[in-house]
Amino acid sequence: MKRTLILSLLYLSVLLHAVAQLGVHRYTVAHGLLNNQVSQIIELPNGQLLVATEGAFNLFDGRQFVLQQWRLDSLYKLPAFGTDSHFWQGDSLLWLKDYYWLYLYDVRRRCFRYDYHSRVHAAAVKRFIHENPDSVKHLRARQFLLQLPHLASVLGNRHQVPPITAYLRDRQGGQWYGLQNQGLVYLSPHRPSVRTVPLDVAGQPRRMAQCDAHHFLLATTHGIYLIDSRRLQVERTIATGQFGTMDITTDTLGRVYISTNQGLYCYDHGTVAQYHQGNVQGFVHLPIRLALPLADGRLLVCNLLHHLGYLDAQRQHFRLLNTHLPQINGFRTLVQAAAQPGTGRVVVATQNGAFLLDTDADTLCHIDSSALYYAYSQKFNCLFFDRQGRRWMGTHNGLLCDNTRFTRRSGLSNASIRSLAEAPDGSIWVGTSHGINRIKDGNIFSLGAADGLPSQEMTERGALIMSDGTAFFAAGDTLLTFSTALFSNTTETMPVVLTAVQVMNRLVQSPDSLSLTLPHSQNYLRLSFSALHYAAPEQVRYRYRLQGLDSQWLMVYNEDGGAAAAYNAIPPGRYCFQVQCAIRNGAWGPLLNKDITILPPWWQTWWARLAYALFVMAAAAMAIRAYWKRQQQRITRAGEEQVNRMFEVRDEARHHFARQLDISPARLAMNTQEEALVAQLMQVIEKNMSNTDYSVEQMARDVAMERTGLYRKLQAIVGITPSEFLRSVRLKRAAQLLETAPSL
Repeated sequence: MKRTLILSLLYLSVLLHAVAQLGVHRYTVAHGLLNNQVSQIIELPNGQLLVATEGAFNLFDGRQFVLQQWRLDSLYKLPAFGTDSHFWQGDSLLWLKDYYWLYLYDVRRRCFRYDYHSRVHAAAVKRFIHENPDSVKHLRARQFLLQLPHLASVLGNRHQVPPITAYLRDRQGGQWYGLQNQGLVYLSPHRPSVRTVPLDVAGQPRRMAQCDAHHFLLATTHGIYLIDSRRLQVERTIATGQFGTMDITTDTLGRVYISTNQGLYCYDHGTVAQYHQGNVQGFVHLPIRLALPLADGRLLVCNLLHHLGYLDAQRQHFRLLNTHLPQINGFRTLVQAAAQPGTGRVVVATQNGAFLLDTDADTLCHIDSSALYYAYSQKFNCLFFDRQGRRWMGTHNGLLCDNTRFTRRSGLSNASIRSLAEAPDGSIWVGTSHGINRIKDGNIFSLGAADGLPSQEMTERGALIMSDGTAFFAAGDTLLTFSTALFSNTTETMPVVLTAVQVMNRLVQSPDSLSLTLPHSQNYLRLSFSALHYAAPEQVRYRYRLQGLDSQWLMVYNEDGGAAAAYNAIPPGRYCFQVQCAIRNGAWGPLLNKDITILPPWWQTWWARLAYALFVMAAAAMAIRAYWKRQQQRITRAGEEQVNRMFEVRDEARHHFARQLDISPARLAMNTQEEALVAQLMQVIEKNMSNTDYSVEQMARDVAMERTGLYRKLQAIVGITPSEFLRSVRLKRAAQLLETAPSL
């Protein structure tokens, strides 16, 4: 009886693990179904599911079901009782039947249509309308019976399997079952997963090291065991006790060194040796924290008191370095050491930094790019060099590879790095506080709960990848295993589907293939999208942008597989919404583009702008005309004022000429030319003052002018004739002589 109970429990645990691997999900009214009476399951071209329930059709967007509204008064009534079935007319029109009504669903617009009368006369539609219900039921019953054993095996025959009312195998390989009055059950396709190793060992798994092609050593908190990696069984117990294993390393000869609280153990192809205070000269403390084999045969050993030195295993002698290198005492806890390939140097990681030890010269030096390391964290958890000689250092806040730092933004599931290992294909596997990550050729993807990982964080330095690619990771009190080769394909991609568009919090019909044009007053948008990855929606991450508004990609992640982008107060203009997804942090998939146009208000339209331009041009023309007119008026007024001023000046000059004896050319003339002429006339008259026969004709010749021209000039300047001017000058000169002559 006891044996039967144990076997039953074992069978039940294996069965539940198989169910977990299949990924069983149940969907009911709690997920949006109008009711749980599922009668049809139809996969649409974009990957969404249309589920028929009693009196309703529900569209699945990857997260929840949305009721598809239809008008009962506009439906086409069947001539006889029908059966739940569907018929595709092309790739966009879906004909649906229940017992009473015929429906026409437009897949592209995701809404029902009512233009039956122009379509029901097609031969194929007629056959669908008059299809024999009994034959349809018989065909579906046979399909359901074929699926019943599979569903029963999944449920384990623990309960009576309810009648299957609908079945669909989607393009992803998942299976959907409609159960009578119990909604939907989804079984995800088989995919590689992480398994828990059922080992009969004492204590928690801590460190591992490969011994040969099919065996590895497992060191726990309470023992050291030799494990057969194929059968996953303990083949030999090496030692037991309160070990508290802290480090495990392998030298070039295949010898494995295990650092424990009970000293240093060496497993040499079946032979076990122990080094402790009793048999090693110079050991001053029993717990050993780390031991690293060096190229010259020595071991670099550190105990729990931070005593670092060299152990000569053959001579069983330990030489301390702290006295010669007191800088070592400044480091808090020495975590792990790794030899730099091709040199005699060793990198030592601690909980408050790292340093480089030259084992040939026994000197310490700084690590390159230490500023990058210490900028984010000084606590190192793990360390190793890969086959290419690159140095990988796991910190409490990021993974460092030479001068590169990996974080959650880079694609890691968590930035607290716990363990590191390299697979035969050169990929680096990283155990973190939340999940396991694979890094290869710049691509990162993560294993999580959907892949069978428990919720515990990975154990520090508790990772091993065998030469055949089998990986082992310690997590809490469990040991996990998987084949790295099964996760080597990181090229899986999926398209993104726009599942809903909301404008001003109102749902609108706007499929992916159609552009969206909105008035300026309706510029608040929310666009929901999903990759429809039913098997593992939590492995999908998205990035999106609104070209014309977003300058860079925006990242979004949601464990239920769907996501949304919200934009408020979008300015008028033409935009393109772009979104794509990546599976397991792998390559980005196809790009979904949706054109969105926000129309400007009437005062910002092209014709309004044209009117503004014409108005401005007309106003400018009027302003220029008014300005020109004012300028002309100003010039006219200025000319009139200048003429009047000239007349006044002329009058003053003539009065001056008539009254004054002194004749000043500058007072008579209006410009330099007139002044020069008057001065020249005064000069020739002065020369001929004693010549009584000096005439006007001679005066005109002396100034190189004609008599008529001289006449006009003098008339204009002083208002008199040349003869009067000649006579006046002589009289004024005579008067001046009389005034200056001495009195008798």
